Amino acid sequence: MNAAFSFAEKLRVNCVIFHDVDMFPADDRINYGCPDTPRHIGAYVNTLGYRLALLVNSPLSDMNLKLCIKHLFTYFCHFKLYLLMYAEIVGGVLAIRMNHFHAVNGFSNEFWGWGGEDDDMGIRILTLNMTIERPDALIGRYVMLRHIKRKDSNNQLIKRMLKASHIRMQWDGVKKLTWTILQVVERPLYYHLYVDVGRPPPGWH
Repeated sequence: MNAAFSFAEKLRVNCVIFHDVDMFPADDRINYGCPDTPRHIGAYVNTLGYRLALLVNSPLSDMNLKLCIKHLFTYFCHFKLYLLMYAEIVGGVLAIRMNHFHAVNGFSNEFWGWGGEDDDMGIRILTLNMTIERPDALIGRYVMLRHIKRKDSNNQLIKRMLKASHIRMQWDGVKKLTWTILQVVERPLYYHLYVDVGRPPPGWH
């Protein structure tokens, strides 16, 4: 994702949107722009009953719990007053300005396979006291394609890494070049990038 961001910078855009390929907007009123703070556009998904899920197994450290409490006013669903304790959730669709992406040092380069990188990004955003904006719950709805859910690559390792996200973000991210763009194919509506990210270190599978 950092490689795609670096490429997008060359196109002189001022906003980027990271979008899961299996999520589709259910309402054409969804705003695909960038506000003054990062926006978790894909917050309400059909597989979660269009609610911000309470994930009790979220790996919150003391630091992240304090951030959660500090920003608690932001994390209420617009219906049923569903309390979100999983404050760093930004998965699915995230819109973020270029300067904010640089401020949090982009995404981590140290997560491999499935799981963890979105939560790490959310922690980075909250660490810098940014507010994570979310759309209206009745408009900002998404449908996820049915697929076999992949298991976390290494759940225990992911938990340990997330506990140190607010520290690791200082050196692990877009500032550290760990990839090579091998080829760029220009399509009518998008660019297709072929990127060499190397091999995962021991411990990931």
